[in-house]
Amino acid sequence: MKKTLTAICATFLLAAPIQFASAAANTSEENAVQPSTNCNVSYYKWSNHHKWSIKQPQPSTPSKEVPNTTQPSTPSKEVPNTTQPTPPATSTPSTDVNAFEQEVVTLTNAERTKAGLSPLQTDAPLMAAAREKSQDMQKNKYFSHTSPTFGSPFDRMKALGIQYKAAGENIAQGQRSPQEVVKAWMDSPGHRANILNAKFTHIGVGYVQSGNYWTQQFIQK
Repeated sequence: MKKTLTAICATFLLAAPIQFASAAANTSEENAVQPSTNCNVSYYKWSNHHKWSIKQPQPSTPSKEVPNTTQPSTPSKEVPNTTQPTPPATSTPSTDVNAFEQEVVTLTNAERTKAGLSPLQTDAPLMAAAREKSQDMQKNKYFSHTSPTFGSPFDRMKALGIQYKAAGENIAQGQRSPQEVVKAWMDSPGHRANILNAKFTHIGVGYVQSGNYWTQQFIQK
């Protein structure tokens, strides 16, 4: 049976309209990962406009969601949250898992260096948030940017008190090594754009061995 690898990325941009795209990767993307592997790819962008659109590069007609008419305030005008942020569930990753996470950071920064970009710094709260996301996907048996527990990754970052000017997320499932997952992300234009986003300054990586769930989270401080 062919093993299916899936990878998803999300990008948060303050000045861009909300877009969500979901589709099977094209042939060249599939072949770039494994000749016998299908790679499902999707990405979305978020902004204060809250205008959603969904499109699939398939023969079928793209579907659309009803726009959210609630206009959130811009980050610079948000009222500070006076409640204490809820910390992510504490769990100490094993030595192997921790090494895998660090290797993803190393490989990601190697790609940025080749592109002439500054390396990303690890951020402890972001590392914890990324681990929490991978654990949540594994525990609740879903694969999506939107958690049934926490909502969007950006909602969760705010709840955890993680401040940022821009943020993004890549997720993947099924890849067995840091080299394999970073290659899958780099072979996908949307995920590659997150990794090579010149605005991002910090990174968090979370990996769960059971089911091989991966999360990359990026922020610009």
